Amino acid sequence: MPSWLAIWLEMPSWLAIWLEKSSWLAYLARNAFLTSYLARNAFLAGYLARNTFLAGYLASYLTRDAFLAGYLASYLTRDAFLAGYLASYLTRDTFLADYLARNAFLAGYLARKIFLVGYLARNAFLAGYFG
Repeated sequence: MPSWLAIWLEMPSWLAIWLEKSSWLAYLARNAFLTSYLARNAFLAGYLARNTFLAGYLASYLTRDAFLAGYLASYLTRDAFLAGYLASYLTRDTFLADYLARNAFLAGYLARKIFLVGYLARNAFLAGYFG
């Protein structure tokens, strides 16, 4: 990713504050499914709902990417077992589940596009949107 693009992807601080402090958004955050439907952003929905399993599941559902779902679940909960279980449940692939559960860090590294966007943006909303 070009450095100028990484800089451009940074969400302005005022927008990040607005997203977190807005009263109507806080109201919508009580319903993670509704939030994700309106925002078209599964990561934000799970983050606001403080429900990491839902964040991973919705991300997988919207992106059709179980690897990403497992990585997000692992990153948010620091729980490699959950990452493996989620990947296994969504892909019916026990080998992938075992691989993710054994090495969650490597799983994130291999999915470097998602990791890089989330890391550079330092912003769950943007990471989910571009992921």
